[in-house]
Amino acid sequence: RRVHGDCCTRKDAFCVCLCSIMKVSPQTLIAQLLLIVSNIIFGGNAVISKYALATVSPWVFVWLRTGLSLPWLYVLRRVCEPEVDQRKLPHKQLFLLSLFGVAGAQTTVIIGLSFGSATNGSLIASLSASFTALFAVALRVERFSLRMGTGILVSFVGTAIMLNITNLSFSDNNMIGNLFFLLNVTVYALYLVRQKKIISQVPTISLCFWTMFYGWLTVSTYTSYFIVQTDFIEIGWRGWGAILYAALLASGGAYLMMAFAARSLSPILMSLYMPIQPLTVMILASIFLHEHLTWHQYVGAVFMIVGLVVVATRKPAPLLTTQGGAYTLVELKSVDPDMSTLPHTIQDADISEDSEDSLSEPEQEAVAPAA
Repeated sequence: RRVHGDCCTRKDAFCVCLCSIMKVSPQTLIAQLLLIVSNIIFGGNAVISKYALATVSPWVFVWLRTGLSLPWLYVLRRVCEPEVDQRKLPHKQLFLLSLFGVAGAQTTVIIGLSFGSATNGSLIASLSASFTALFAVALRVERFSLRMGTGILVSFVGTAIMLNITNLSFSDNNMIGNLFFLLNVTVYALYLVRQKKIISQVPTISLCFWTMFYGWLTVSTYTSYFIVQTDFIEIGWRGWGAILYAALLASGGAYLMMAFAARSLSPILMSLYMPIQPLTVMILASIFLHEHLTWHQYVGAVFMIVGLVVVATRKPAPLLTTQGGAYTLVELKSVDPDMSTLPHTIQDADISEDSEDSLSEPEQEAVAPAA
């Protein structure tokens, strides 16, 4: 109760019980629920987008998906964040973020779907946790550990089995699609890590709007040739329905949910919810697209899930070292995976004997010297 007092003092009995059982704050619980919903939406998007790709170029689909989400995000920004001075936002960083999260991620996944299957794409998306862990280490967001390396290696072995690399052939459309899916996981992992660095500086809706806007401008530069050759009337109602789903629910909704979740959760923890996508896709694809897995896809999926679990359940690396009785902070924020309660720098934390009682239990464990 002392650690999670903000939750246990609420009058809502359901919230109190659920938060107490899961040992998370209400803010973290809401963030996790948003991640579940957003991954279900993305999973449905992978299946529904196949209908649109039957009548429209994937390049045009990406342009429409990003562009049609802008009016909705603009209205939300004006209504919910009217006091934000848009001129003072870090637009250069927002533009760089859009290259990974919008132009890069959305283009690669749609191109991959145009060549490969929705099921393969969703399974490969489960590698996001391993890629995010790699980039988090490279960008000094998290420390490397043997368990992390083992989980990443097992995940990559599963990918190799699932892709059946012994019969690698670039003439196979599925193989080309799988390579684009791998590229998508790479740029999306970079997006998650970079987003965590900037999200404290920009309100959530403004962040989504400007990254989507800059991403749409970038997409427009390399899709204009296909746009002028497209007869939009021939897309049909099914195609337009899939495009509106991708624009309003996936780009305008799920991206927004993930941005809200990123304020309370770490990039690696966010990527651990990615397996919800293949579960959603496998159910929908088997019903609507008649896609079925082969034996090596099942074996590869098992390896990928095992690697994901290993990465997810690893113990944090040592955070504090002592030199002559003085503590040196190495990476305090890894104690709390959601990074929602702990300070980020040694200046923000008063690690002294007088203030030790005011720290939460995870913080006290981080400060206490080894026996």
